[in-house]
Amino acid sequence: MGVIRIDIAGPEAAEDFAALHARCFDHAWSAAEFAALLSHPHNIGFVARNGGGAPAGIALICAAADEADILTVAAAPEHRREGLGASLLAACEDEAKRAGAAKIFLDVSARNEAALGLYTKAGYRKAAERPRYYSDGSDALLFEKPLA
Repeated sequence: MGVIRIDIAGPEAAEDFAALHARCFDHAWSAAEFAALLSHPHNIGFVARNGGGAPAGIALICAAADEADILTVAAAPEHRREGLGASLLAACEDEAKRAGAAKIFLDVSARNEAALGLYTKAGYRKAAERPRYYSDGSDALLFEKPLA
């Protein structure tokens, strides 16, 4: 993987977030959507870079009161299976704890086997299911994890 650095990102990173999101998801969020999300006071963005180039990964959380939601996590295809997803999850969890969250949540497609493995290995547990939530007809699984 090389040296990947994870930094907190603001609205200035919206174009990078949108470009990577489009490489990773069929229904990607736009730069304008990311700019709005990254500008919100309860949201915290993370960008992982190998040097000064394009992002290797991104993550975005919303932390309010005693809960946090992971809104998205994405690793560039060429950086998958290198531990980047786990590093981004850890950054999300650490920042959520600093923000006062006692529990963190995320949604994942029941068809996304790689993500399901990552989240389960990281200690997330299924809490609920949203049938046919995604545009491809797949169910959304709501996962949660207590933050010690």
